[in-house]
Amino acid sequence: MKFKNLILIAALTVMFGATKAQNNVEWTPILVSMDGTNTFKGVEAYYTLSNCGGSDVVIIKLKNTNDKTVKAQWVNAIVSADEKEHYGKTKLVSVNLKATSETVGACNAKPTELVVKLSDYGVTLKEFKTIVGSSFYVE
Repeated sequence: MKFKNLILIAALTVMFGATKAQNNVEWTPILVSMDGTNTFKGVEAYYTLSNCGGSDVVIIKLKNTNDKTVKAQWVNAIVSADEKEHYGKTKLVSVNLKATSETVGACNAKPTELVVKLSDYGVTLKEFKTIVGSSFYVE
């Protein structure tokens, strides 16, 4: 009986540690504004690096500080360590954000626009320097 309790306590400790680790993700600001900040018209942009199904990815988080729903649009640009910008198959990304809300990308979750595969831009994790929201616009 004592052994079962010990296993239960160990399992709960591991589960609590994994949950706590997921909540402590370090978010790095994404340059989206001409003034060199990560905020444009009340929308803040951040990223973190992760791995989805064996692929290195950039997970994007958008925070709408406005009291109304907005649409954020941009083109992803990956900057490599050699300062080159990589646009991959350049396309305009668009995400609707509810008033005073936060939207975070995740593996196998919507919106898929908030998960950027580095291989789609010809960049490896070792070469990655940052991501930029080129032509970032909020309407």
